[in-house]
Amino acid sequence: MKILRQYTWMSLKANRTRTLVTIIGIVLSMALFTAVLEGAYSGQQFLIRSIEESEGRWLLYESGLSEAEAAVLRETEGVGESSVWREAGTAKIGSKNRSKPDLRVVSVDENVEKLLAIHLVSGRMPANADEILLPSHLAIDGGLRIRQGETLTLELVQRVDASSERIPSEAGYDPAEPEIIEGAKEHTYTVVGIYRRFIYDGATGYLALTGGGEKASESEPGDCTVFFTLKNPAGFFSWCDAHPAIGNRAVHTDLRRFHGLFTEDNYNAYLYGFAAVLLLLVVFGSISLIYNSFSISVSARTRQFGILKSIGATNRQIRGSVLYEALVLAAIAIPIGLVVGCVGIGLTLYFLRDAFAVGLFMAERTQMELVLNPLILIAAAGICLLTTVVSAAIPARRANRVSPILSIRQTEEVKVRKKRTGSGRLAQKLFGFPGLLAVRNFQRSRSKYRSTVASLVLSLVLFISASGFCSYLTGSVETVANTGTKETRVDISYQISGSERPDPEEVLSLLANAGNTENAAYYEADGREFSFPREALTEEALEMLQILA
Repeated sequence: MKILRQYTWMSLKANRTRTLVTIIGIVLSMALFTAVLEGAYSGQQFLIRSIEESEGRWLLYESGLSEAEAAVLRETEGVGESSVWREAGTAKIGSKNRSKPDLRVVSVDENVEKLLAIHLVSGRMPANADEILLPSHLAIDGGLRIRQGETLTLELVQRVDASSERIPSEAGYDPAEPEIIEGAKEHTYTVVGIYRRFIYDGATGYLALTGGGEKASESEPGDCTVFFTLKNPAGFFSWCDAHPAIGNRAVHTDLRRFHGLFTEDNYNAYLYGFAAVLLLLVVFGSISLIYNSFSISVSARTRQFGILKSIGATNRQIRGSVLYEALVLAAIAIPIGLVVGCVGIGLTLYFLRDAFAVGLFMAERTQMELVLNPLILIAAAGICLLTTVVSAAIPARRANRVSPILSIRQTEEVKVRKKRTGSGRLAQKLFGFPGLLAVRNFQRSRSKYRSTVASLVLSLVLFISASGFCSYLTGSVETVANTGTKETRVDISYQISGSERPDPEEVLSLLANAGNTENAAYYEADGREFSFPREALTEEALEMLQILA
């Protein structure tokens, strides 16, 4: 076997052009595998970073907990980073926004800024219970302009229902349910900063943040809310099954989905089917590319294999020689392809970094970038190695089927049929004598050009498949980005709200004449709530309400 390996090295050195072409084919395949897998992984990480920047890193939260329950939850196995806030109370502040008449004050710890993506407009986070951080939309739609450095005296109260049960601060007001205000206490705060509104800001009141204060009673419910991550997000569903909710549990749905965790089977089928089809196309194209190189190599060495068989070489040794050649070339080409693939996809993502954020309406400070994952690189190298071995095994098996005498004589390479399939007159008229010569050559040795024709067919199939694949991908991205069809797609959307909002016609005219504007339109939405007695609703309406609930 050592002699055959030495012979393989001598053959590679003697046919440097063919060896170089084969190496280039494996490099291209490896670069393609790396670009596809790393590009997909980098895209997933881009979506995760975007949602974490705009909505926070928390994956779950539980509200309505006592101090003891919050401490138990934070120490639960599998829980990663966590942040707890405590309800200090609500206060009337004279807001002009009827849907948000109160200021909801919560006491937060030092981890809240990281887990909930609190972005400061000015100032800093509160350091103690006498400092407060106000939301920016308190001035925009609440009509209250309280500047940084001012003091604010609030009368904080707790909301309870008729049965003395505490009403969660984020719960809305129900005119049919009487409320009782208790525990009024006055507190003076210094405004140390203004923050930009984030996703979890309460339903009935503007959310104000203050520093860590005194802990509530260990057994008093309803004061604490714990936001937390999981050490292993991939085990989300198993963790939730193993640890039932202590209080009211909610899930960061967008972040969970971007981690690839779907509760709907159709999403899972779409995601994994999407990846499987793409990978299958790449593997299919790579095998056809590398197979041709080894097929040419084996065909050129047919006589040599016949001589080796005639002096005692077995089919296993011949097959091992070809596979050894494949492993040698793969050992040279795969590292090069790895670097080429990373550099190629890295440059592509770098030049398109702004286009991704704009096209998907992601967080403004998050940009697409290459994120290297050692496991992804190892998987790409493994797939490329397997593809190379399979591509070399096919022609090696074909070479073993030919007897030593026929291999030496190479009679299998040229087969002249008694009945020709064509005279070649059409080719001669179109291309002259070279065309006629080519047709004659094809007729006497079909195996010479069969792989070339197959490669051209595969190239066309892959091109059409890739084009259709990209079209479906574009439609999927537009659906995810909520950009709709070409007729309803928008690049910039502008929202105005509040009782003192400007005239929408004036805003539309201003934006339409800003320059480089193709089309502009606006729509007005008016949300209202109505209460109907049950007997006023028809049976169909009641049935529909049950379905929607």
